[in-house]
Amino acid sequence: MRALKKTDNKEAEIMKYIAEKCALDWDGTPGDLRLHDRETISVDTPSMNKTQYTNMEKMIDLAVIDTSAYTVYAWNDSSGYKYWSQEDDYNYIQVTVNIKDITNINITYLRQDFERIRNMVNIYNMHE
Repeated sequence: MRALKKTDNKEAEIMKYIAEKCALDWDGTPGDLRLHDRETISVDTPSMNKTQYTNMEKMIDLAVIDTSAYTVYAWNDSSGYKYWSQEDDYNYIQVTVNIKDITNINITYLRQDFERIRNMVNIYNMHE
């Protein structure tokens, strides 16, 4: 797939296009070049021990693909094991794309990289 071209004041249209083609969400805020997974990964943190939780956080830290055009990364609420082990609720993992060069996006590669990161952290999805 060809790279997208930016024309005057077309940033919003390009972001909408990328979001649609990659099945991601964009909140529509001008200048906010982040796209988010439409589904968060629910993590059953109350049932994890400290080692399991620490390993999950290490995996999240490693779940990054950085290119000249974008960065795909996973993140979660970083309140930590002590907080989440005392909660009755579940923590989450979110996958986000930060667009760095909107004129140089290859939709196919972006979608593949997004799926790679999502698959890395999806092992913690309690619904899978």
